[in-house]
Amino acid sequence: MEQKIDITQKITQKKDIIIFILVILIACLIGYNLVYRYNLSKIDFIKFQIDEEKKKNEILGIIGILDKKLRGYQKRSFSTTEITPVVDKISALAKKTNIKIEAFNPKPAISQEHYIQLLIESSEEFLWVTRLDMKKPTVTDSKQTRVPKIDLELSALYLKK
Repeated sequence: MEQKIDITQKITQKKDIIIFILVILIACLIGYNLVYRYNLSKIDFIKFQIDEEKKKNEILGIIGILDKKLRGYQKRSFSTTEITPVVDKISALAKKTNIKIEAFNPKPAISQEHYIQLLIESSEEFLWVTRLDMKKPTVTDSKQTRVPKIDLELSALYLKK
């Protein structure tokens, strides 16, 4: 009888050990499949979000640079489509350099997609020479001065909002 109790105790102990091992294995599987994988997916999602934020920051940096350049261009462009400020600016530049302007013959403005070209060089505003014709006078008297006549066409920019 004692041997049967010993055998039953051994079988019970072995059952307990097997059940314990099974419980540990099930706990490991549950831990791996539920907790570990869930946290791995959270980590991957956070890495994805970090990459997206880095891309957004790069784009915002580029936008900031472009915005700064645009503000600089807006300061250099004329504040209105009126020709008067352009004529005033050209008159002031001519006066500084002792150039005599006989007449201004403004032409109609040319509207582009992002700016308006005012038709009328080195200036703070966007002014450039679009055409220059120089005519040498024919003088027969050598005592007479030979001042060439210059037809100059200038353009200016007005940036649209």
